[in-house]
Amino acid sequence: MAHTLGNPGRSFVLNAIGSNLGSMFITLKPFDQRRGPALSADAIAGHLRQRIQQEILEARVNVFGAPAVDGLGNAGGSS
Repeated sequence: MAHTLGNPGRSFVLNAIGSNLGSMFITLKPFDQRRGPALSADAIAGHLRQRIQQEILEARVNVFGAPAVDGLGNAGGSS
């Protein structure tokens, strides 16, 4: 991971504010610094899910990737 940005008290997924909510964004290192399958975004997310499940028993934590960029996905409207 290159950087993290935490936002306690707000869930961007639920679009809600509360003392028991939070969001964190993780910026990965550039692709050229993440060679090999163990350093792919999916592998890093899987590793985080496993550690969180083992170490944070009293909270519900979800790990997922960023949404597709408009116009660059399969159904973005561009041919």
